[in-house]
Amino acid sequence: MDARVAFGGAEAIEMGRDWVPHVILMDISMPQCNGFEVARALRNDPRTGWIALIARTALDEAEVRRQLAGQEFDGYAQKGCPPDPLVALVRLFAR
Repeated sequence: MDARVAFGGAEAIEMGRDWVPHVILMDISMPQCNGFEVARALRNDPRTGWIALIARTALDEAEVRRQLAGQEFDGYAQKGCPPDPLVALVRLFAR
């Protein structure tokens, strides 16, 4: 399994398009553009529209669920919680 790190939203979009991973785990709050903007850009590109997107955030869980409703993410994992739900999501989407 290969992993890479992007340090901002624009870099995440570029890296997703160049590398085309099976799963992208991303923060909602990022420099340049936020996770929602990155998700929309990747979903609207035929080369990357199928990639599983997992949001990872420290935002309040109720607020995250409200914001993620209808968004382009396949799942999310709350920062500060045990890692089991995140590990389960990555296993679900990794091929």
